[in-house]
Amino acid sequence: MSSIQQKSMNAVDLTQKTFFLMSGASRGIGRTMAIECAAKMATGSVIVLIARSTAGLEETKAQILAKNPSNVTVFLLTLDLTRPSADQISSAIFDATLSERNLDEFKLAMIVHNVGSIGDVKRYAKDFSDIDELHDYYAVNVFSVVALNSEFMKRFDVQTRRLIVNITSKCSLVPFKSLTMYCSGKAAREMYFRTLALEEAERDPTLTVLNYAPGPVQTEMTHEIENNAVAFDVRAIFKGLREERTILQPIETTIKFLKVIETGDYVSGAHIDYYDN
Repeated sequence: MSSIQQKSMNAVDLTQKTFFLMSGASRGIGRTMAIECAAKMATGSVIVLIARSTAGLEETKAQILAKNPSNVTVFLLTLDLTRPSADQISSAIFDATLSERNLDEFKLAMIVHNVGSIGDVKRYAKDFSDIDELHDYYAVNVFSVVALNSEFMKRFDVQTRRLIVNITSKCSLVPFKSLTMYCSGKAAREMYFRTLALEEAERDPTLTVLNYAPGPVQTEMTHEIENNAVAFDVRAIFKGLREERTILQPIETTIKFLKVIETGDYVSGAHIDYYDN
């Protein structure tokens, strides 16, 4: 198979009847991506939004239904993903949203792993020693993502076109002072998805994996870095982005994200950054 053929196969059509799951959907990038993706989806699509904030999820749902006039079903799941079991993920997410539905009716199954937290930016790498703190961070940002993804793949097999998106970061590739937990979590998470893509490339042509780095976006996370990072030069970077108005808005990176997945001009497993051509 040629490179051009492989890339074209990765394009997805969001206007089909779709099962769409977005974690971290209560605010910021997750909310905007959920709204804009759902706006394109056909009647009968099922949209599942996961986060810890019920109020935030309700607002995301309201904006989805206001923007998509077709008959889509939106499920809201308020979950703490610190230490979920496979059974909890399976029953709370998939049994609750897919019961009494024939999976063959969905032309596309798409999951976006957007859940994520910055971790403690007030300490250097040498200062992390609390095993419980570390476990809880990686449980949310890595372990739960892997478990959720596994359950998704079990439900939707090779008969359904599938897109798996990991919201990653430049921090998965480049270390930043003050961002020990975030950089290491993003690196581990991205390597999982790159490995998954490699393993499934020949066996499963219906599956595409994308690691999308949205760039520096105006969110609570970037405010936390600017205000509290222990390394003042890192604070200065984010302060400069905000003062120079070069920091991105969620809608800007979402527009780029939609272009990437709809054209499919990448190889499964690739790391695509907002600033890539």
